[in-house]
Amino acid sequence: MNTRVIAIAIFTVAVGVFGLLFVPGQNRPAPLSNDECSVYRAVAELYENDHVLFFAPLTSPYKARSVSSEPVRLHAPSRFRFNTGKTELRSLIGDGDLVEWPIFEDFTFDTGSMFAPVISPKRRNLTPCFDGVTGAPIFTSGPFWWLRLQRMLTANEAPETHRLNWVHVSPIGFSEDRSRALVYTEYDCGGWCGGGHFLLLERQNGTWIELGYAMVWVA
Repeated sequence: MNTRVIAIAIFTVAVGVFGLLFVPGQNRPAPLSNDECSVYRAVAELYENDHVLFFAPLTSPYKARSVSSEPVRLHAPSRFRFNTGKTELRSLIGDGDLVEWPIFEDFTFDTGSMFAPVISPKRRNLTPCFDGVTGAPIFTSGPFWWLRLQRMLTANEAPETHRLNWVHVSPIGFSEDRSRALVYTEYDCGGWCGGGHFLLLERQNGTWIELGYAMVWVA
C-alpha cells in the first residue's frame, strides 16, 4: 500500500468522523428566526454603554442560583420593574450631596406560558443575527483573560477589566401572539461587577421595546 492510498484512507476516515460530530444534527445549533434575531439585537442595544461589549456566541439556559445543597425550583418571573423616565433628588450616602435618581415602578405580568424555552438546554447561535450590523458586540467564548487580550489585539488598547462586559443570554420565550418576549441575561465584568435579570420586551410598531426587568442577582 503506497503513501497516497494511506493518505486517502486517513482523509476518508477524518471526513466521516467530522460528519458525525459536526454535520447538521443535534450538535449544530438550529438557526434563529427573524423575531428571535430582532429581540437579541434589542437586548444588545440595552447593554450599550461605556463598556466594551462582548457576547457569548451560544445561548445559555437560565439556571437558578443557590448557596445550599438543596435543589432549586425554577420559577417564571411575574414581578417586573420599569424606569418611569422621571427622577428624584436622593442622598446616596448618609447626609451627602443630593443627586438625581431615576424613579422606578413595579408591575406584574404572568410569564408562565413563556418560560419553558428560557430554561431549555438547546443551544442557539447568535452570531448570524448580527451579520452586517454596525456596532455589533464582539463574540467570544472566553475566558475573561482572553477578552482583554482580544481587545488589545483588535483595538490596540488594554482597557481596565471593569470596563469589559461579557454577556450571556438565554433562549427566548414568546407569548402566544409573539408580541412579547422573555429572555434571561447575565453580565460579568471580570470580578468587578456582575448580575443576572430577566427582560420582558414588547413589539411596538415593529420594534422591540423593554417593558421591564426582574432582577435575579447582582454583585
